[in-house]
Amino acid sequence: MLKPINEFPKDKKIAGIHSIPITDDGSVVFVWDINEETLTTVGGRLEDNEDLNTALDRETTEEAGLILDTYRIPIASWYWENTNTYTVFVIARIKEYVSLPVGFETSGRVVMNFETARHLITKLEGNSHRIELLNLAEQKSIEILNQVTNEQLYRLKEKEENRFLYPNLMNDRFRIIGRHTLIKDNYEDELIQIESLGPGYSGGYIYVSRNDIQKLKTSVGISGIS
Repeated sequence: MLKPINEFPKDKKIAGIHSIPITDDGSVVFVWDINEETLTTVGGRLEDNEDLNTALDRETTEEAGLILDTYRIPIASWYWENTNTYTVFVIARIKEYVSLPVGFETSGRVVMNFETARHLITKLEGNSHRIELLNLAEQKSIEILNQVTNEQLYRLKEKEENRFLYPNLMNDRFRIIGRHTLIKDNYEDELIQIESLGPGYSGGYIYVSRNDIQKLKTSVGISGIS
């Protein structure tokens, strides 16, 4: 039975963790399970010596090609009587999109708003526990989205010139969403992943060097996108 929670249970072992990732415009992400032929939450069982966050990070990358923000909110647990263990469910904002690995049980991510997700899941499997999960996730999603509006945002310098150099920056504001180390032969550099922000916090992302980021950004402080 699904039980709403505000913190992880401590009375029994947690053997699995799943998430409902939230996009910056408030949509949710499920994945299509090839074997069960239905939509499912992202996650799975903990492997040996894994903690909850490590297991969720691995499962999210394998199943959905996503990296989640470290701020994660527990929303529900499911007790398995046959194993005397819990599976827990969290919501978290998507920090980064990465390539989807092949060879796992899902065929890719499915992005939709809460209302569409409810209709689709009801059509596929009736009034299942995933509908209850969606309702819990929607209630807590405002807290996740409020975290986004407190991030440092930047505006393009020399807008027209930089749009010509970086056409994926479709809007004049962006935020930094990740940093990656590039190693080639004896050369090492850091690439900074930035996301173009438009209406509803949606846009393309590109990688730039540490030098280039200084040419692009003019701080616009802590605010939202109007």
